[in-house]
Amino acid sequence: MARMTADVIVDEHLTDLDGLRRAELVGCTIEGVTGEGLSLDGARLESCRFVDCHLRRASMVGTRIDDTTFLRTNLSGVDWTTLAWSSFRIGPGLRFADCTLDYSTFHGVTLTDVVIHACRAREVDFGSCDMTGADLRFTDLTDARFDGSTLVDADLTGASGYAFDLNDLRYRGCKVSLPEAGALLQRLGLEVLPVPMPDPLEDVLRATS
Repeated sequence: MARMTADVIVDEHLTDLDGLRRAELVGCTIEGVTGEGLSLDGARLESCRFVDCHLRRASMVGTRIDDTTFLRTNLSGVDWTTLAWSSFRIGPGLRFADCTLDYSTFHGVTLTDVVIHACRAREVDFGSCDMTGADLRFTDLTDARFDGSTLVDADLTGASGYAFDLNDLRYRGCKVSLPEAGALLQRLGLEVLPVPMPDPLEDVLRATS
């Protein structure tokens, strides 16, 4: 297994899609790399940063990730369930900011304290995930699936597009904001109305006299 430290690849199109298979990347910055379908199978990523990369449908079978950040990177269509992690725990130290994660799956993965901030995560499968303490702020979660998930103490303020069933998940301490919060209450059978203008006090008193 090749061990790489310091900056590895900058502004390169990877035509050899097996180029990072089983690589050990420690403290590396990978910037501007294009490699759709790139294989990271069996690789170890520790304290790494992926910046402005296009890694759509990247393969991560047996990949181990710790303390790694993805910034402005396209990771749509990635199956994160194939990573090698104890009890599928990949949340701590895994951060996504301004990334595209559309059509990816994390189904059944432990994502406690994961950061998915200001990302696009449309139709992502978070079903049966433990997302306790997750940061999902300002993320587009249109048609994302959360069935059977745990969102205890998760922060979804500013997030949009989600419409999960509160009867099908654990959500104590979960932070949400309008207008999505209103849609969640409607799913519980509550009627959510705009704040009305108060009637003149004279009319109220006249009606009660």
